[in-house]
Amino acid sequence: MEIIYKNIDLSQDLDDLIKLTKEAANLSRFVKEEDLTSYSLLFVLNDILDATYILGAYHDSSLVGLITANAFNIEKIFKNNKNIEELVKNLDKKFSDYNFLNNNHIYRETVLDLLKETKIKFESEISLFVVDSSYRKEGIGKYLLNEALNYLKNNNIKNVFLSSDSECNYKYYLKYDFQILKEKMIHYENEDSIKIFIEGKEIS
Repeated sequence: MEIIYKNIDLSQDLDDLIKLTKEAANLSRFVKEEDLTSYSLLFVLNDILDATYILGAYHDSSLVGLITANAFNIEKIFKNNKNIEELVKNLDKKFSDYNFLNNNHIYRETVLDLLKETKIKFESEISLFVVDSSYRKEGIGKYLLNEALNYLKNNNIKNVFLSSDSECNYKYYLKYDFQILKEKMIHYENEDSIKIFIEGKEIS
């Protein structure tokens, strides 16, 4: 199987980005089925706007893996991209008063609180990392993560964190010397529960 690694092309990859985001973020926990596609688009575009590093994995011209990183002292790739910003603005308006997003806010606020509890000044974040379930066990995730970590190292970034949870393979990152720094069980408004983890790594 030939996998090509390259920068993403938003004009061609949006459908694949939405599909991967649905799989990575498990947004069906928060979002009604009829809104899942448009909210997944909002989710991934917000992530892309924050990114200073993006790498895609392609098979037969389809995007099958993706990693994004944000080094906080480096200019963002899509800074001042008016097309993306306008699309995000319109999607934000659509979802501004949707009560079902309260659970998503609970998740993100918990991540921010746990970060404060670490008392570590992180310089970067792995913000989105996903490989299509049909392409796992092919070394794609390993390649994407190593390339992102090399990017951070080459830019003199000293540490990195990511957030994960009990509904994903949070132990995967331990193989790459990440450590679980903080964790907390949260309860959603629908009474579902999930444990959130902050994982960090020194880069040398």
